[in-house]
Amino acid sequence: MKLISVHLPETYIRLLDELVAERFYPNRAEAIRMFIRIGLSEHDRFRPKTDYRSPGEKKLTAVERLVELQSRKSPLQRKEVS
Repeated sequence: MKLISVHLPETYIRLLDELVAERFYPNRAEAIRMFIRIGLSEHDRFRPKTDYRSPGEKKLTAVERLVELQSRKSPLQRKEVS
């Protein structure tokens, strides 16, 4: 992987930190990587040539895909319930 630097508004950083604190992502970098993957997947140029969805399965928007991914939390991301 290559390291890049980006300037982000404080609001974005605060929201990223909230997602990390709520254990949706292990750290800021992983959250940013996920958002970039989702954003790139919205462009035809970066979509796989084969559609792996079942017939009749609707195409998800980036937001719907993110919600679906977040609902499949790993054990690391699950909150402890007391």
